[in-house]
Amino acid sequence: MQKRLSQLQSLREIDTAIVSTFDDKFVLRVLLDQFCKQLGMDAAVIWKPDANNNHFVAAQSAGLADAEVEGWYLDANASLAGQSLRENAVLEIGDGAQESAWLHSIGYCCGYAAPMIARGAPLGTVEVFSREGIEPDGDWYSTFETLSRQGAVALSTLGMFKDLQAKNIALVDAYNATIEGWARALDLRDHETRGHSLRVSEMTVDLARYMGVPESELEHIRRGALLHDIGKMGIPDSILFKPGLLDENEWEIMRQHPVHAYQLLSPIDYLRPALEIPYSHHERWDGTGYPLGLKGEEIPLSARIFSVVDIWDALISDRPYQAAWEEQKIREYIQELSGKQLDPKVVKAFFEMLDQMEQQKGK
Repeated sequence: MQKRLSQLQSLREIDTAIVSTFDDKFVLRVLLDQFCKQLGMDAAVIWKPDANNNHFVAAQSAGLADAEVEGWYLDANASLAGQSLRENAVLEIGDGAQESAWLHSIGYCCGYAAPMIARGAPLGTVEVFSREGIEPDGDWYSTFETLSRQGAVALSTLGMFKDLQAKNIALVDAYNATIEGWARALDLRDHETRGHSLRVSEMTVDLARYMGVPESELEHIRRGALLHDIGKMGIPDSILFKPGLLDENEWEIMRQHPVHAYQLLSPIDYLRPALEIPYSHHERWDGTGYPLGLKGEEIPLSARIFSVVDIWDALISDRPYQAAWEEQKIREYIQELSGKQLDPKVVKAFFEMLDQMEQQKGK
């Protein structure tokens, strides 16, 4: 009864490792420790086939020094590991197997191999070794098979997670590339601001990080900064590119571009967390902004951060209608807007960040 309970506990520990983390080394270490514990063996190693299925390489070992398995591989045809996987059977390592000479050279007198197969897919082989020798019975073989099947589930789960993770990374990269493409298209449409979106997105993220915004939120801030003017797609070209001053009716239409951004982006679940900047970057600290007339800290922090960076980039860059300002003049101008259009705390942090950047350049 104690033996059965111990075996069940081992299976439970393996299950817990599988569902609690996707760290390969941790899961395989738990797995190998249970092989040694339940089978009374001194060492164990998991072999996984290479891309061509011609060789097995050591995925991880227990009870063996790294030097004893590092860089070593098994031939899929000459090794017992390969035979065990092909025949789907637990086998004892005999003198004719490739592993035999290696085992004796490092002080082990016997070893056994079991296949690791999950959902019909051959994933590898686990081998266990003993220094003193054992006399395995039917229960021992049954336990070895049970543990090897559970180990195969672990390998399969890890493989599926890695595949899902790779696909997710590719999907996120595609999303980000699309967003950056939109930003470049907007900048190309407005020849006066070419490159503006990429510049302000980088600096907005830098300032947000400097102010202690959690890393988990920075990607949403970056996307929001890239898409801050996407609502202008809903503004007629006759107004957007009008050479002269806009009249009051035209300004009323122009002030709708944050609303257009909200209407465009809010149905997209992936971009909803990035809405704060496109929707609120024209709100003002004193409450005189648009579209909602938010005041003070009612304005999302990301939008308050972006507003400072947006003004800085607009004035430090050459425009067809205006040469770039000197940095000191821009600082004085932004300071004048502090407490009116801009959040004083953000302005203070922005200047501190600029000073640190200049000091680093000086070094």
